[in-house]
Amino acid sequence: MALIEWDSSEKQLRLLALLQKDGPGISINFVFETAIRYSIEQRYPATRMRYFSTTTDLNTAPTYAFILEEGIASSIHIRPPPHGHDLDLLRSSLVELIEKFRHRIENDENVLMMSDAHTLNMFHEVVSTYFPSIVACSPSSPVELFFMTDEQMEAASKTELPSIDGFHADSVDVDRDATTIHENWVHSASLQSTTARLRHLPSSVIRDSSTGEACAWMMSSVYGQCSNLFTIPAFRGKGLARLAELHLMKQFISLGLRPFKYIDEDNGEVAAARRNVLWTQWERRREADIGLVESGTAPLFYTMIKKK
Repeated sequence: MALIEWDSSEKQLRLLALLQKDGPGISINFVFETAIRYSIEQRYPATRMRYFSTTTDLNTAPTYAFILEEGIASSIHIRPPPHGHDLDLLRSSLVELIEKFRHRIENDENVLMMSDAHTLNMFHEVVSTYFPSIVACSPSSPVELFFMTDEQMEAASKTELPSIDGFHADSVDVDRDATTIHENWVHSASLQSTTARLRHLPSSVIRDSSTGEACAWMMSSVYGQCSNLFTIPAFRGKGLARLAELHLMKQFISLGLRPFKYIDEDNGEVAAARRNVLWTQWERRREADIGLVESGTAPLFYTMIKKK
């Protein structure tokens, strides 16, 4: 088979329209909705986003859709089908996809990959069978998805930033803040990639009003998820993380973007997010309610492809 590449703004908008035929506002489209918009706006020049899918008659959503990120960071995002997997189609698609991405795998230190459990299991099988000399996969890490509904976005836009004595919300100063954020981010690929994200994508920082130093922050990725919420240990327990998050959410909403985030399944922040009235946790039954069949698309998983 041959994967279709959607290699122009017009084609990418058409792909998004086809994916949205599976239902409005479904979680598996969040990444494509933001990434395609960023690509069309050329918001993030540090990487090139390439979009592929399995064949389609151009009137129905393709079974599988893929994003390949190439540049100072490399990653693969695979949208699982909402109506159940076709494992033979998935296997052949992954073989072709990895072959297309071989040059990145061979030249990069590691490549991040994200999808659902069925897809990642098949991905590991394909890698070990067809490409055993190229890469090894690290164990998959499950994450929970939280997002804002339209009502929550409206509520967040009307919520005033809380006042915390001695601190204030601010924009990131890339020259001043990038190194501090990079050094405190366990998942940072490099200072270069962290700097690029801070320079081109929405982010927020909370500063000590007396020194101007960054005490807490949150940033976002080219895929659109809010990430790396962090408070320097000496400043924890003051509500700075919640302030940084709300500050970033307001930026997303003002840009017409839907805030969403992934939290590691064993992270204590999952419980806090469940209690927060501004977040909704993705649940299979929500999408079943709008006519989609449960297909094992939650939780989502990250895995890292590393050169042997």
